Amino acid sequence: MNSYICNKCYSTKSRRKKPFRITQCGHIFCDNCLDEGIRPCPRCNNGEIASLQLEEPLLPKVASLFIPLNEAMQPLPEIANFQSAQTKIILSRFYQIDRKYNLLKEEYRKLAQNMQIITEKYRKLRENMETINMKFAYPGNVISDNPSTFNRREILIDAKRMHIDSFTPSSRSYNKTVRFTPSTNQSIYEKLRKATISSNAPTIRYYNTYSIDNHK
Repeated sequence: MNSYICNKCYSTKSRRKKPFRITQCGHIFCDNCLDEGIRPCPRCNNGEIASLQLEEPLLPKVASLFIPLNEAMQPLPEIANFQSAQTKIILSRFYQIDRKYNLLKEEYRKLAQNMQIITEKYRKLRENMETINMKFAYPGNVISDNPSTFNRREILIDAKRMHIDSFTPSSRSYNKTVRFTPSTNQSIYEKLRKATISSNAPTIRYYNTYSIDNHK
């Protein structure tokens, strides 16, 4: 842009010997309408503005204002394509992160549900363990036919009313206490258990004891 005029007196550049001046507000004046120093703008009356003399070499910021329009628009498509490509890259990354976030959120929801189920199962198992521990802590309250449950107990039997050939001689009558423990022979235990079912079975009583003695 080599042709410009004074924005006040409209004189052309060729009619003036001194360079024109450009103000901060974007107006151009000849040396007669605006001299050096800080003055109010003669065009817009913007007070106390500085001006710059239009002579070569111009500052890059000022020189860009005088580039022909066709030259100024020439790099615009290239700039637009560059910025558009960068915007697509940014959006692609954003959508990728958004999909990962949604997947992680769904996975967290499932894990939270599983954690709740596992916590409830753990609570029930703990209650069952406490119940079992109570039964073992007080074994006298549990009655079972399994010989393993008779640990550290005594079976008091009136042998006078029992007739077991392999255990009590038939020629004699016994009225004594028989102590029975899990270490006793299994066959003896079975005979004693069957004897308790018969009509002439002796009275069997269970007691806790702190010692296990062999029968005498």
